[in-house]
Amino acid sequence: MRVLKMIFLCCFLVVLAGCGTINSDIEIDNDFKGKWEATVDIGGEKSKEEIIQFFEKSLQTTAVNEEGKLLKETGEAEEIEAYANEFIKLEPLDANGRVISSKDDSVKSSTWRVTAIFQNEKELLNAYRIIYSWPKNDRAWNVIFPYGDSTEQYMFYMGKALGDTTITVHGDINKEMSNASEISGSTIRFSKGEEVRFVFSKGTPIFRNVAIFVAIIGITAVGIVIYKRRGKKHAQ
Repeated sequence: MRVLKMIFLCCFLVVLAGCGTINSDIEIDNDFKGKWEATVDIGGEKSKEEIIQFFEKSLQTTAVNEEGKLLKETGEAEEIEAYANEFIKLEPLDANGRVISSKDDSVKSSTWRVTAIFQNEKELLNAYRIIYSWPKNDRAWNVIFPYGDSTEQYMFYMGKALGDTTITVHGDINKEMSNASEISGSTIRFSKGEEVRFVFSKGTPIFRNVAIFVAIIGITAVGIVIYKRRGKKHAQ
């Protein structure tokens, strides 16, 4: 039950962040494993104790699924609880962005760091539910899902960015399918309020081409060495 309260703690941080921000840095591997590190500015100092007490009165009015049913009623809350217990870490930060060490939940802070580790796209969705708390506007029922008929292209969607959001994928980002502030190689950045939506490809042609290029350079270098050695033999 305590872990479930921690989930609602994270959700409440997002509610409070309506007057603050959630800056995110997300890294995603080819197999959709990765890490999401978010810095949440809630706009006022709160302790874990205060937030937990608030949610003890609000457990029946939390996140819902696409059918409008409470996650607690559908059993999805248990799945998220198990995920949070193993892969979510929550830490209060001081004014300099350093973690505040504390042996209890009474320490207050206006800034919190939430770190989520995910093993696949389903766990990424769980991390999204916890960190973004399914805000009422632009909910995302899936964060990563196949795009079109291609077996290698995927859509990434999170609704509106609640803060500066940087996402790095091990693949190619389709620059024509995004309105991001900046795209640099396999990293894409969104400013607060922008729609976090883009298409990327698995299979990483860029990385494959780099590998091919390196191999060509190696083969060419070997060829030059052999050619020079033969030239020396003929000269003798």
